[in-house]
Amino acid sequence: MVPHLTTALTGPPARTERRFLDSSTHSEHWLRGQWQEHTPPFYSSCDLRNSGFKLAPVDTNLFLGGFNNLNTVFLPLCVQAAMVAIERSARMPAICC
Repeated sequence: MVPHLTTALTGPPARTERRFLDSSTHSEHWLRGQWQEHTPPFYSSCDLRNSGFKLAPVDTNLFLGGFNNLNTVFLPLCVQAAMVAIERSARMPAICC
């Protein structure tokens, strides 16, 4: 399931936007692969900005906030990501001083 971002813009998408939309399945597959290969901090979040024609990461936060701003379409993905992160952290060896 890939959420679809909505904007106030109407009309047919531009050629570049159409290419992004047409390759969204491939992009999602790549992102999931990167998520599996790299271990981000369990308790972190990334701020995104949607300008209507592009989506960009702005910064990463180690102290979370903004769960109240999630679109309900994203909830199943959030649950899945949390489950994977919890399972991964349970498998990681403890770091000893």
